[in-house]
Amino acid sequence: ACAELFHGCGAALLSVDYRGFAWGTGQPALTKLCADAEACWKASQQVLEAAGCEQAKRVVMGRSIGATCAVHLAVTEAADVNGLIVDSGLMSVKQLPMVAMMAPQVLGPQAAQMFPALPEPFDTIGKLAKISCPTLVMHGEMDEIVP
Repeated sequence: ACAELFHGCGAALLSVDYRGFAWGTGQPALTKLCADAEACWKASQQVLEAAGCEQAKRVVMGRSIGATCAVHLAVTEAADVNGLIVDSGLMSVKQLPMVAMMAPQVLGPQAAQMFPALPEPFDTIGKLAKISCPTLVMHGEMDEIVP
């Protein structure tokens, strides 16, 4: 559905799967998400150049945890990002129920005191203030992806 929308507007779409998901190879790793996004961003420029579209404007889009990568690119590649779309974006890894449930197992009996003091791994919320491109955020109260 997304591809048809982009193509209908005369835009190209490059969809990237995370390592270990869908067609992506390797093992999933939260610690490599932003680095993988940066590598894909750099490779996309080569794809555009090979297609004769090196001057094309680029918009980054992220859905769910992919929003952390899109926000990251919108900040780190600000000079070349012409827009940002966040669809049901995950803004805090620490607020995921699974992460909160695992904290006592990882941090031990002091988890209740230690967990709130830990920094947010991607600091997505902190990066939002640094975004300078036009931004569209789509999220709803009945969101089943990131409630």
